[in-house]
Amino acid sequence: MNTEELYQQRLRRYVTALRNERPDRVPIRPFVAEFVGKYAGYTCQEITHDYQKAFDAVIKTGQGFDWDAMVCNMVWVWTGLTQAIGLR
Repeated sequence: MNTEELYQQRLRRYVTALRNERPDRVPIRPFVAEFVGKYAGYTCQEITHDYQKAFDAVIKTGQGFDWDAMVCNMVWVWTGLTQAIGLR
């Protein structure tokens, strides 16, 4: 199965489950927030402060596992505001 066919199959499965209908199997969408950073070779601090690293970590993890879906960014939060007001 090529990449596009696999994507469409997983998308149908996921959307079907979201609609509270019966998919061909239970879709797998793990919440693996800190794991993606570790798997990609980043620290939690790196992916918390750098959106691109967080996104890259999710992409690399998605390529490494046979899951149906992942969120595009599991850990990253914008810390610029807290830094600007002096919070640590």
